[in-house]
Amino acid sequence: MLADSQGRTCGSRLAQRLSGDFSVRAEVYPGATLSWILDTAAARDDPDEKEGWLILVGGTNDVTQNSDPSLISDKLTKLKTSSSFKNVILCEVPVRYDKPYLNSAIQDLNSILLKECKKLNFGFLASSSLQNRSSFTSHGLHLSNEGKDLLCNLLEVYIRYSTTPNVLRGEKVQPVFLGVGEPPQDTKVDSGLG
Repeated sequence: MLADSQGRTCGSRLAQRLSGDFSVRAEVYPGATLSWILDTAAARDDPDEKEGWLILVGGTNDVTQNSDPSLISDKLTKLKTSSSFKNVILCEVPVRYDKPYLNSAIQDLNSILLKECKKLNFGFLASSSLQNRSSFTSHGLHLSNEGKDLLCNLLEVYIRYSTTPNVLRGEKVQPVFLGVGEPPQDTKVDSGLG
């Protein structure tokens, strides 16, 4: 898993759900943009991770920094063409309860991400349950424990369903959740496992 601050503690939550069947690695880069996360993931080329999973969580910071959605589309295409990962899941950008005036831009970005993921044959994890107010902390920016549990439950179901022997060419694959590269300037790295 490669994530912005929304992914904090999701690594350990997902590892617990997938224990015994899958190996989980996660890195969290608070303040990272989805653009940066996609560049970082695209630079990763490890043949041992070829059959693994790449889970991407980000986008909240792109909206506040007015990132160009077409740039993110280009970076998703670059990820598809330059990465060794066959299995990619991009999580939708969560709404903002602290700054609801941004939610229209978030909805537009999620529409673009969904379209691009369909085109590139990437998974796109979207759930109306993750948009409920109870899925967020009291300040309204980050997912709450309940929201992170829900996200990890959805990821577990997606991964387990997608790795059943009759779904992926008769092979059961092991997911890989990665974090690579240096964080953006002025950010602190969090392992996501605590």
